[in-house]
Amino acid sequence: MTASFLGRLMASAALFLCAASAQAGSHLVATLRDSTPPGTHDRVLVTLVLTNDGDQPVHVFGPATPFIAAGGRLARDQFEAANAFGRKAPYRGRWVNWGGTVMAVFRLIQPGEVLEATVDLTNEYDFGTGGPFTLRYVLSMDWTPDPERNTTAELAAFTPGGQRVVQSNSVTVMAPAYREPVGRVASKRSVAMPAA
Repeated sequence: MTASFLGRLMASAALFLCAASAQAGSHLVATLRDSTPPGTHDRVLVTLVLTNDGDQPVHVFGPATPFIAAGGRLARDQFEAANAFGRKAPYRGRWVNWGGTVMAVFRLIQPGEVLEATVDLTNEYDFGTGGPFTLRYVLSMDWTPDPERNTTAELAAFTPGGQRVVQSNSVTVMAPAYREPVGRVASKRSVAMPAA
C-alpha cells in the first residue's frame, strides 16, 4: 500500500464518519404542500408533514404545531406568509395562553415518526386583497419546560434535539381577500354628520 492510497482511505473514512454523525440524534424535516382543491379560490389549505428522520426522539412545543387541539384553529402564529412583493401577511388567528411551559404541552416525536395535518389558513392570516402568497412553516426549537412548573424527573426526560429552527419548503398559493371571521367584527358606532 502506498502513502497516497492510505491518505485517500483515511479521507474516505473521515467523510463517512462525518456523514454518519450528521443523522445521529433527532432531526426534524418539515414538508409543506398546497392542499387547496383545484379551481377553489376561497380557501387556503396546506398540508404539513413533520418527520423525525434521526435516530433519537425529540420534544417539540405543541402549541407551535398544528398537531394539537385548538378548536380547529392554530394555537399561535406558525407560518410565514408573504405576497408577491415580499410584504408579510399579519397573523390574525388565536394566541392561546398555555400558562407556564409544562411537559404536558410538549409533544414527543419518536425516530421515524411522521405527523401530518391539513390546515386551513384562510382566516389565520390577513391576505389583504388576495392573490399569490408564498407560505412556509417555521418551528422554533427554543422552547423548554419551565423548571419551576415541572418535576425533576420531567425535566430529566425532556429531549430538546439539536436543531434551533425547523423550516419547511415554500409553497405558493392563491389566497382570497381577507374577511374578518364571524364573531370578531368590532361593533361600529354611528357618527352623526354635522348639519350643513
